[in-house]
Amino acid sequence: MRFQDLIGQQKAKQVFLQAVQENRLSHALLLQGAAGVGKLAFARAAAQYLNCENPTAADSCGQCGNCQKTQQGIHPDLHFVLPIISKVTAGKPATSDEFMEDFRRLTLENPYAGLTHWTGLLEAEKKQLFIPIHEMRSLKRKLALKAYQGQYKIAIVWHAEKVNVEAANAFLKLLEEPPEKTILILTAESSTQLLPTITSRCQRVQFERLKRPEIAQYLTQHYETQPALAADIAALADGSVANALEMLNHAEEPFAARFVEWMRICYEGMMNKMQHWTEDISGQTLEYQKLYLE
Repeated sequence: MRFQDLIGQQKAKQVFLQAVQENRLSHALLLQGAAGVGKLAFARAAAQYLNCENPTAADSCGQCGNCQKTQQGIHPDLHFVLPIISKVTAGKPATSDEFMEDFRRLTLENPYAGLTHWTGLLEAEKKQLFIPIHEMRSLKRKLALKAYQGQYKIAIVWHAEKVNVEAANAFLKLLEEPPEKTILILTAESSTQLLPTITSRCQRVQFERLKRPEIAQYLTQHYETQPALAADIAALADGSVANALEMLNHAEEPFAARFVEWMRICYEGMMNKMQHWTEDISGQTLEYQKLYLE
């Protein structure tokens, strides 16, 4: 992922690149903003830039060995901390490493995949995703090692607000005493969901909601969406590509017709039809229900 591949977020790019060029980049970055606006994609582009062998003033080269491995999600000095479900394998609690193949496939196909996509992939709609303390202990061990190939060891903590209390305290120690040549990149929808002691140790980069034409253009270029449909979806996406893609996946669903049907049933006062309609909606997936309400 290169900066040129990102949708919008020119201000965030400028803040990051200027900090790197002036040698004042913090060891911990907090990328905050609404869901689906490109925080994870930006984090990957930043990681690629930091370890690029031939960077320009504006972007990574995209051709060197470090860039190629980062783009494929297999760079040995790039680590991911993900919200996961509780799982025990061979008597040990699972970490993000056991879910990396799924995560790599998801984000390579869709760099703007959100937590809803991830939850669906894990079949965890009714389960709690979290980042546990043993995950942070594992990360600490990884970062204690010397960089294998790149200049920096980089850890991306996706949805840092999912860090539980125990893990947050362990993570705080890592923020206070980071290993040499280590960069921690956190993403979160809001800094208020994190401990103040964590946010105070991070350099914040604010992400804006994307403009409708930017989202519409992305849908037409990458998903061959008809311009009229792309414009309609962009108008409803609330500045989020993740929202737009969820809506695109359900573009053929008769949401409007369902709403009209509900209004007519309510007007007629037909209790048996109300019951049938409610059971039908409640039987749909959580994603479908959310999209219907939107």
